[in-house]
Amino acid sequence: MPQLNNNLIDKKVILYFTQNPYPGKTGTHKRCLTIINAFQQLGCRITFLSHAEYGPYSWDQESLRYFEEKKVTVVLYHTSQADTIFAEQAQSKNPDVLNLKYHCPPGLAALFKKTYDSLEPNVVFIFYAYSSGLLHAINTSECLTVLESIDLVSLSSMLQQQLLPRLGPPPYDPRCVNPVVVSEDFFQQAPPAANSLEFKLYDLYNYTIAVSQREAGIIAKNTRKTKVEYVPITCSVSSATNSYVSNPVFIAADNPFNVQAYLYLASRVVPILLQLNPQFELQVIGEITQKLIPTDGVNFKGFVPDLSDLYASACCAACPIIGGTGMSVKALEAMAHGVPVVVLRNSTQESLVRHGIDGFVANDAKEFACYVALLYNDRALCAKMGAAARQMVMQNFSDAVVVQKLANILSRCNESGMNKSTSRIRVLYDISVLGLSVDHNAARTGIFRVVEHV
Repeated sequence: MPQLNNNLIDKKVILYFTQNPYPGKTGTHKRCLTIINAFQQLGCRITFLSHAEYGPYSWDQESLRYFEEKKVTVVLYHTSQADTIFAEQAQSKNPDVLNLKYHCPPGLAALFKKTYDSLEPNVVFIFYAYSSGLLHAINTSECLTVLESIDLVSLSSMLQQQLLPRLGPPPYDPRCVNPVVVSEDFFQQAPPAANSLEFKLYDLYNYTIAVSQREAGIIAKNTRKTKVEYVPITCSVSSATNSYVSNPVFIAADNPFNVQAYLYLASRVVPILLQLNPQFELQVIGEITQKLIPTDGVNFKGFVPDLSDLYASACCAACPIIGGTGMSVKALEAMAHGVPVVVLRNSTQESLVRHGIDGFVANDAKEFACYVALLYNDRALCAKMGAAARQMVMQNFSDAVVVQKLANILSRCNESGMNKSTSRIRVLYDISVLGLSVDHNAARTGIFRVVEHV
């Protein structure tokens, strides 16, 4: 941990993330918790604004107690009927993932402004570019603005739009999968690019954080104002002693890319492994199993709150992601637990695995099965590669990296002229707030503008 600079202590931060990140069911949730912990290590006071109701990631009393104990102030936005109507109308007119009106209804904007005005923060930290409409409900010349991009959301959306029609509705059965869906070159046949609007939104911020070096380069190449910082996804390194006595694991959050990865494993890789060893079994862990149909050689474990014991005994982890953005959180997590990883080479996501050192990078299903079999049958090799994986994460992807990067960003807070450029703007559109929310008086605030730097 870097030595605290007195200029950083007691900095006030407003952090906005749509979902309840506790207890960290997805990689993004864990990233949010890591960012909060890093700010606290730097002596900052955090106000966390989020949606009270957000599907499976809504807030509950246990989560509120967790943040109360951490001395994080939580401000929850409750959707009003008027805001619901506003968002539905906005989405019907423009279903694009970067529709700022949909992601920033008037009641939410008013609550954000009210929180900002009362707190007078030094830093505004927002997750995802599609939440950028909030930025224009406040005076950004008075604070440092930081966007946590997580991934290129417009590119991720386009990749999903390619995939979802081919997947069809759940449950997903590997015995009936369309062969095109589990082709290694599925996304290479018509590779999409990120929407230019996304780069304009990045330029609204003083800093844009990218979690992969590849995406940091893309953002830097396509923006003019924002300063791009590569801050990788990090993970706490486990000190547990690995036995490597259990079957391989596939651990996945519920998203289309992981559904595709499961179908690839179950329909193309596991059958080869069963031919090599009829006793082979792949453990599949995560809430995603509720949407999947098992097949021979697959054992569903469901959601497991604490994966430590599974990782401590697993011989290796399978991560055959064909497409996606950002970086593979599950590969990183497995390596932090001393587990070698087999990944599939693809052109859309950055790989952490060093082939032959801490895991293997396969080009196709046959190679993937051969590498898993090699680790399955050689637990000494598992231990050697697992130790290398743990050491790599410790050196390059520990939580201390995030603390240091945020310290560097926060040190710019007091620099004069940091936000001078925000005074020159072009109006993209006005949103009338007056009278739209009958349930929350605070929402009736007149007009705010969505703008861009020029």
